[in-house]
Amino acid sequence: MKKSIRITIMFMMFFILVSCSNENIKELSYSLDQGQNYMTQNDKYDMFDIYKEVMNDEVTDVVFFYAFTYAEFQTKAEEARLSKHFEWALSLDEFNQAIDDYDESYFADHMVLIYFKHENNVSENYVYSVTKEDRTLTVNVNRFDSVLTANSTWLEVVTLHKSDVKNIDNVNLLVRTIGECPLFITLHINDAYLRYIYLNGISEQLFRDIDNLKEIRLSTEDLQVRLAFTETINNDDLETILQALDDNPHIENIET
Repeated sequence: MKKSIRITIMFMMFFILVSCSNENIKELSYSLDQGQNYMTQNDKYDMFDIYKEVMNDEVTDVVFFYAFTYAEFQTKAEEARLSKHFEWALSLDEFNQAIDDYDESYFADHMVLIYFKHENNVSENYVYSVTKEDRTLTVNVNRFDSVLTANSTWLEVVTLHKSDVKNIDNVNLLVRTIGECPLFITLHINDAYLRYIYLNGISEQLFRDIDNLKEIRLSTEDLQVRLAFTETINNDDLETILQALDDNPHIENIET
């Protein structure tokens, strides 16, 4: 059986969230539960990589709108109900239930945004942050690109204080496909060096040019040896051989 050796390198992962380098960009407090709790970032996942970004019309299979007044909210909600997405993907009952939770008094101090997304797989969507730059508001949504094949829908109702969105005349939707940051990488050793590493182990010196290296683990699968004899052996000879093998400290297990 061919010997295989795997090395796993563990890294200390440092994730620094740099919200904006532009001083004109500000993260706003927003709520997902009708103003009971507010946040500036949804940190349900501490670390992630961003693989893709799409904005506004590039976002597919989504109902997205915002309103500063209850009348505007009702008008846009009715327009949304006529969307093709409710014909085959989104749940009209779920949408109506979310809409019915708001009335005219709520809009006296709040702005509301609706994000309702259909996915062809179980790709979680959630609002990560809402940012303001000059007269533009941007809703930043994170999504995972799942391999689980099943339709799913994701509804987020976002509340903002009206005092934070004065003079806003443009609202953007930015959807980012993210993935979890890897905490380790796996290396497979060149066949020419298998015997050397098996006998001598491995040194951190081999990876001295890699920053943030926390740990090196050398994982070896069982080395199996098949003994073939030139002639048939009797039971007494077999017992003698097995006893000799059993006394060998380098052998963990014997199968006959």
